[in-house]
Amino acid sequence: MRVSPTRLTCALYGVFVVLYVLVVGTRYGVIFRMIEANSWTDEYFCHLCRYPYLGALMYALPMALAGLVFCLFRLRKYAPLTLLVPLFLAYYFAPHLRTDEGSYRLFSAEMEQERQVCNYILMADDKQWDELQETLRRDGNMDTPLGMRYALLAESALGRLPDALFRYPVHSPDDLLFRGDRSAVSCQFNRQFYENLGVYDEAFHQAMEYGVKQKGGCCLGTLRHLADYALASGDWQVAEKYLTVLADAWLQGDFVEQRRTTLAEVREQRLQAEARQDSTLLLPLRGESFVGLYPLRSEMVRLAYYEEGDSQKAVDYLLCIALLEKNLDTFYNVLTEFPHYQQRVLPQCYQQAIDILQSQGMAWRDASQGSYAYYFYNVAIPDGNNDMQMSSIN
Repeated sequence: MRVSPTRLTCALYGVFVVLYVLVVGTRYGVIFRMIEANSWTDEYFCHLCRYPYLGALMYALPMALAGLVFCLFRLRKYAPLTLLVPLFLAYYFAPHLRTDEGSYRLFSAEMEQERQVCNYILMADDKQWDELQETLRRDGNMDTPLGMRYALLAESALGRLPDALFRYPVHSPDDLLFRGDRSAVSCQFNRQFYENLGVYDEAFHQAMEYGVKQKGGCCLGTLRHLADYALASGDWQVAEKYLTVLADAWLQGDFVEQRRTTLAEVREQRLQAEARQDSTLLLPLRGESFVGLYPLRSEMVRLAYYEEGDSQKAVDYLLCIALLEKNLDTFYNVLTEFPHYQQRVLPQCYQQAIDILQSQGMAWRDASQGSYAYYFYNVAIPDGNNDMQMSSIN
């Protein structure tokens, strides 16, 4: 059966539109994850990526129509060859089809790496801890500086840090977060680290550090975090300022409306507390310097003793730091001084530390890898600062 050139052309153009939407829509979806994680811009055109396949269709249809018009009015005889027209337009007007290396892979190596990092940021913000660990494992990034820290953050958020700590290649308290590294990705992670601890003052600081590193100024993602942390701290006046700025930005209406309800509740609570001079509901005192100035063990001591934030997580971090430093006397003092593990079954690594402290015998030297006993007897503590600079995920 002979197919007319017109029908063949229409079929080819249909295939072009479908393939273009699938390929570019998938790429748009990844770009939107990056925009969503960082909120670099409030330009409405970039938010077409929120509906990736619709955005790709808006590109594909004009190019297909241009080719068909050219076919019908100019080259009816050579109709199938006019498919070159939208292909040329796709190449010329859609450079996102090409990678930096000039190839036509869906993602360049740099974009794939950035996609992974943005994925981890979003899952941590959404508290999808199990999914985060599974994604890290699937990406093969569980042992990288950033990946290991996110895996340990997930263990802490799930209350499993003491049981899981020594399954990871961690040798220093500084392996738990980024110390002395002010890169944007490190600030994002440190923000989530302190948010998990409930230390919103320092989470606010880390969010601001990240925001000022953006080329276009403080991004929308940072403004949203600053508003949330101000509300969590009870500082409704600061939160109101950021919500006012966000109210003028594109596609931030739902966020602002939800937070204004919380803002009204927090403001009413604070005004009543001020009227009654109720110190328990007034804003907490700010320290003379940011938390990150001190060694991590000092931070956790302060948080644990003054019960700032989540005291259970702070005590666990303090105990784990003592174990990492092989300081069993300090570990025992902390364990007995705080009530968190009284009348409770100890996590396995805590019990192993107690057994080692009591026996100091040689039988533990054959303990299996991944246990605290193995770490205590077989892993050397590195000298000096063990900070790992974050130039890349690997």
